[in-house]
Amino acid sequence: MVRPGCLSDVEACIVLAQNAWAESPVYSRIPLEPQLLLNRVLNDPSYVLFVSESEDGSLNGMFLGQLTRGLYTSDAGLIASNVLFYVLPHARRIAPMRLIAAFEKWAEDNDAAQIHLTTSGTTLRNIASNMRLFDALGYTLNGIQTHKVLK
Repeated sequence: MVRPGCLSDVEACIVLAQNAWAESPVYSRIPLEPQLLLNRVLNDPSYVLFVSESEDGSLNGMFLGQLTRGLYTSDAGLIASNVLFYVLPHARRIAPMRLIAAFEKWAEDNDAAQIHLTTSGTTLRNIASNMRLFDALGYTLNGIQTHKVLK
């Protein structure tokens, strides 16, 4: 089951974020402040948090998203994009699709003109499978994200 995240989910979401960082060859080198991230998300209406629950009620995935204004033209409208999208390995068959569907509905309900989903450092080892998922859900590849640590 997927539902909006709430304050009582923070501890479990911190564990999920730590798992995402541990799996990432890029982000594992960057300090993670999940409490700071989740506090911002829970207190800023331009962000949304969805969580995926196992049958026993434990969280097995999370999707942090945000709304931003288009930067290139005045009529670009709102863009909904993911900030952090992570699902535990044992739940990666169904939960990702459900989390994206919930995010898409939220984006539509908030008048987003488009959705941008990325696969980056937290999922670097799963880029091909993420791209297959995004393609199956109607997304098209429109670039590649790169990363360089300066400090």
